[in-house]
This record gives sequence, C-alpha cells and structure tokens, in this order.
Amino acid sequence: MKNKILFRFVKDNIENGIKDNPDLRFKRVGNYMQEMHINDLEYREISKYRKYEMFESLKRLKLPDNYYIACVMYEDNFRQRYSWSDFQVCITGTVKSKEGFFEAFERELGEELGLEVYNVRNINNVFSSDKWNIFASDLRNFTLNKRIKEDKNKDVRKKIGGIIFGDEKTMKSYLNSDMIKLDISGDGICGVVALEYKYAKMFLDPHFNKEEFDRKIR
Repeated sequence: MKNKILFRFVKDNIENGIKDNPDLRFKRVGNYMQEMHINDLEYREISKYRKYEMFESLKRLKLPDNYYIACVMYEDNFRQRYSWSDFQVCITGTVKSKEGFFEAFERELGEELGLEVYNVRNINNVFSSDKWNIFASDLRNFTLNKRIKEDKNKDVRKKIGGIIFGDEKTMKSYLNSDMIKLDISGDGICGVVALEYKYAKMFLDPHFNKEEFDRKIR
C-alpha cells in the first residue's frame, strides 16, 4: 500500500468499562498489526507552543524519510462514534510532583507505547527548558514494559515529549509483539500508530494544512 501507516489497537477497551474494573487499566493490545492509508487518519494537535519545539527537534534528527515514528492512537470520543483513527505525533505527557523530566518520560513511555528504557546512555535530550523537555531514541534502545509504573502524585506545570523512531523492520517487529501493554484508563488511548518520518514532520509543521495535504496525497 502506498502512503501507508502501520497501527495496532486494543479492540475492546470501550465495551469492557475500564472504570468498573481496575484490572483492565493496562490492557494488552490486539493480536495483529494492520495497515491504513495516511488519508484515513485524523490528527490530534499538540498545543502550538509544544508543537513547534517537537517539529524542530524532529527535523534535527535528520532520519531517513522511510523511518517510522511511534505515535499514540486514540478512540474518537469527541465525535461520539466508534473510531480508531485519531492520533498524536510522538508522545507527550505531564510531569508529576516528586518526578524529574526523565522519570516522567519513562513513565509516559510505558503508559502510551508499552516500552521500557534499557539503554539509558542512548536516550538523547534533544530539547530542554525549565518547563519542557524532549527525549529521542531508536526503538532498539527499549524493551517491552514488564513493570507497570503508576504515579498517583499531582501533575505539575512541566511537560515532556518523546520521539521513538525505527526502520520498518524494527517497527513491525515491535507492533507484531504479543506482549505490548498500554494504559487505556485515562485519555482514550487505544493503540499505537507507526507514521513515516516524512509524514510526522508534515503533521508537526506549524504551517501544516490537513485539507491541502489530503488533496496532494490522494
């Protein structure tokens, strides 16, 4: 399929009633990877201030255009319909009290992508400010999350971003694993999307126009 994205989703998180069953908070994803045309995605925007910094950080990586970026897939509650096409480029999250930027990155990585850092030295801090840090690394520097890290402390006014990238073989291997677990209790997370680097840059570009993009890519 030309102009494809790869994705994997939890099929039953809406029906199971997460609030009524805490054991279902971290749910293993569905048992197969699928492909979808890029036009079938609906993009959930990051705030404009953070979007610009993420865009610049993504550009500076200078990855091959056919590399993939791991992204978060959401169920489309906002339109009151059963949809798996809403997504956000890369991962973002809020730092908790008693937590540093990197600890927040590790926690969000486990919740949103089901990954755990095993090679800390290869995790790059590609943007840093008092309120906002972005980390980036190759998918091969992570393993599947075996320990669920929960933090019930309050949010603070600091944010993290994560750019997890890999070639097609590495990303497909990750998406086809039967051990991925995601936190599906809070923001409507329902799966993982792998978006080609060239498209990730387009979606994060502050001048990006979805309607114009749809016309060009058809």
